[in-house]
Amino acid sequence: KKDNLNLRNEVSTIASVRDETYYSNIGNVTFSRYRNTRAKLAFSQGTCENIHEFVDILESMYSRTFLEKESNDLITTTVFESVDGIKTQKGKANIVHVNGVWMDNDGGSLRHSDLLSILPRTQMVCFNTFSHTAEKERYRVFIPTLHAMSSDQYEEVFDAIIARVVQDHGPNHGFDLSKRPATSLFYAPCQADNAADSFFIRLLDAPRSPLVPKDWLARRPIIVPKHVSATRSTGQGGDLSAIFARYEEQIVLPGRGNEAFKELALSLYGKGLPEEDIRAILPEKAYLAKHPEQRLAQIDPILAWCRQSFG
Repeated sequence: KKDNLNLRNEVSTIASVRDETYYSNIGNVTFSRYRNTRAKLAFSQGTCENIHEFVDILESMYSRTFLEKESNDLITTTVFESVDGIKTQKGKANIVHVNGVWMDNDGGSLRHSDLLSILPRTQMVCFNTFSHTAEKERYRVFIPTLHAMSSDQYEEVFDAIIARVVQDHGPNHGFDLSKRPATSLFYAPCQADNAADSFFIRLLDAPRSPLVPKDWLARRPIIVPKHVSATRSTGQGGDLSAIFARYEEQIVLPGRGNEAFKELALSLYGKGLPEEDIRAILPEKAYLAKHPEQRLAQIDPILAWCRQSFG
């Protein structure tokens, strides 16, 4: 087995490789379990030779019952290591690599069956959280990846998946964007508090296959809703490309996220775009920001401010 230093070096080169058919750590899934969110060290670790073996372990956990969710343990497929001079044990600086993508849905309008349709050829495992009910869905998703990723690559792939969801479903999807970092821990599968509403779905067979990170890294979506063109002429005779270009220049500057996002919305209003179109565009543009979750939270207040500004 490769040591962690070699794995870290291999994973760091993945983004630059485009034509190779081999990637480090293909097939293997290393996981760790923690007693609670405060635990510095895992109480259990293991490496599975393939995704089916790992999902078998997840499914075996699913039968467990708890009186409260905090009694459950947490799981991650991120590999951490101690680093000289770094006090943390599971911070970003400690990440060696991560396999698979984890996502939490906390009750938006995107039901788990909708997600399965949005990614029809991607392997995934989907199961209830402790607080899930049939009327108010809350669920957790694990998407296997072909190979290991660095923490930065993980976040970019996460962003690309969210952008795809926003394109096909809209911004009210319910996914917890605070779980974007690869340092996140997730409660392991268990029965829902209302056990009758529990579910565990494993979709690993053809035509589904593992997500290929390099494909999503190479084509991080720049999404405009299907009914809006990025160069569409508006009622005032202008187009949107210059507005988008200025926003993309400004949003990467330190300390400009809040104002750049407001200026984008105001400019779109000024061009005469209907509010429903602006509301559809803003979530996609939020994912170009350093803190997309903050920009997403701004959308409703900004639109209200724009309405006031334009009377």
